[in-house]
This record gives sequence, structure tokens and C-alpha cells, in this order.
Amino acid sequence: MINTAASASFSVSSPIFWIIGVVIFVFMVVDVARSQATVGAKVGWIIFSFFCTILALIVWLIWGRRKAYRGAM
Repeated sequence: MINTAASASFSVSSPIFWIIGVVIFVFMVVDVARSQATVGAKVGWIIFSFFCTILALIVWLIWGRRKAYRGAM
């Protein structure tokens, strides 16, 4: 007899991944909204974040945030 509880593994549809995704998305929206970027750039970042949450977070932290807070956008 197989113990299904012991053989359960994490999958992308696991609730923990959804919670992490929502937390990252909320962080992105708040951080982008507080930046000095133009309204169009903010909307673009938020849409990008909605569709590609992890990728958008990485790109925002490396490239977008520095430019947005410097006022270069």
C-alpha cells in the first residue's frame, strides 16, 4: 500500500506558489507606483509584472528600479 501523503510533492498549482506570486505582484505594484517613472512606464511595468511575475521582479530590481528612482525614464 502506498502512502499518498508521504509521496506528495510540490507542484506549480500548489497554494504556496500562488501566495508567493501574489506577494511578489503586490510588492511590484507598490514599488512601481512609488517610483518617479512616467505613468506610461508604470502601467507597462505593472502589466509586465502581471504576466511574468518572477521575470518582471528580476528585471525591475536589476534595471528598472535604478532608472525609475534616478528619474531617467
